[in-house]
Amino acid sequence: MTTPSILKSIVARFTNNLSTNKKTPTASLISDMEKQLKTISKYENYQKLILALGMLDQVIKLKQQIGKIMIELDELTAQVSASDDVEASAVVLISGIAARIAAAGVDPAKLKALTSSLKAESDQLAAAVAENTPADPSGPPVTPTVPVQ
Repeated sequence: MTTPSILKSIVARFTNNLSTNKKTPTASLISDMEKQLKTISKYENYQKLILALGMLDQVIKLKQQIGKIMIELDELTAQVSASDDVEASAVVLISGIAARIAAAGVDPAKLKALTSSLKAESDQLAAAVAENTPADPSGPPVTPTVPVQ
């Protein structure tokens, strides 16, 4: 029985008692009314408890989701840091190439040494990129190569 129907029942019984007896409510009617009101109170408290438990469940689920997000954020932060290190090394390498070519001039021995050095550095860069690139599940990992002329 819902709260409104319980209240209607109490009011109907009270009104009926007053109209038939034309006197104050009987002790049994008052006792019944007290029981009904206690039932209403218990029912409303039960509803509040159910609501609170539902809210608590939602809070727990949100906390779990936040925990997963924080783990993913930590992993992403580590990956960005590793990528920044690789990119900074590549910038230093690339920035120095023009100066090294100019220093070698047209001397064949210096150009040969520069070519070997660039090849070794290119291989190191490719290895660093491959090491810090997550595997793509849709295909094999691609290792970048720089052609040497």
